[in-house]
Amino acid sequence: MVIPLRLKVVLPIFATVIMVSIVSIVFFTGPEVKQIIFKTGTYVGQVLKQEGRSPVPHGTGVFVWNSGDKQSFRGVFVDGRIKGPGQVLYHDGVTCSGEFDAGVNINSDAVCTSGDGSRYEGYMEKGLRHKTGTMYYSNGDKYLGNWNNGQQHGQGKMYYANGSTYHGDWIDGKPHGQYGVLDVPNGKHGAVRFVGQFVDGNMQGRGRIEFYKEYRTYCVFMENGHLVSKRRNEGVLENCG
Repeated sequence: MVIPLRLKVVLPIFATVIMVSIVSIVFFTGPEVKQIIFKTGTYVGQVLKQEGRSPVPHGTGVFVWNSGDKQSFRGVFVDGRIKGPGQVLYHDGVTCSGEFDAGVNINSDAVCTSGDGSRYEGYMEKGLRHKTGTMYYSNGDKYLGNWNNGQQHGQGKMYYANGSTYHGDWIDGKPHGQYGVLDVPNGKHGAVRFVGQFVDGNMQGRGRIEFYKEYRTYCVFMENGHLVSKRRNEGVLENCG
């Protein structure tokens, strides 16, 4: 009868010792978590310790800036520098997630949102919208297409909140090029389409206007978005040359 009583006492103690050892191993073998105060801000997170040097951010952590346009970064640090996936919060309320470099710039596919409801989904380079992406604006507009250094540039399509659409060339954030198509669903004469050249965001030069309600097509000449002249046309845009 003595043996069972000893087993009941010894086994729980033995199990407790094993669990404490396992917890100790798991807790103390990972990177140390520490707060480091820099001139530019404060870091809290995992650190790397090496002989002969102070601990540096390494692993996952949060850095909060003392000043500047950036408020905080939460993500991966490598040997004292931001490098890898993370999220940066700006003082103006914009939040961006992606792959960051040491300059806290995104060079990858990213998602950026702002307090006014606008949102960007696409590629970024050096922290700017680049290559291809979709921008949802707070006023209800949506742009889908090419970007360069933060602006619409190349081929793209804008869906305006009023129901109009523009599809064609863009340069420096504006419709600009030899060929563009602007559809206006609720014009004075019903749905209207302009096909032709755009300069600095305006219809410019020769083009074609189609009035869907009247089933008529006109060759037109535009100046800064205003109609200068028109003539009846039956056919394609080339006939308006």
